[in-house]
Amino acid sequence: MMEVPLRISAVRTYILPECPAMDELVYFCSNLVVEGLVEGNRRRLIVTKGGGDEP
Repeated sequence: MMEVPLRISAVRTYILPECPAMDELVYFCSNLVVEGLVEGNRRRLIVTKGGGDEP
């Protein structure tokens, strides 16, 4: 496991089925995107780099 220093200034959440137009905007404006998915009996957490400026 590797530790990476990370400064978090804000955390915003949204529910994709309620606001699908936000999906592309969230990736464009965010430094880091965390998605939680449920697929059948499996739960997954996906962390990706967004297109926002570095902190």
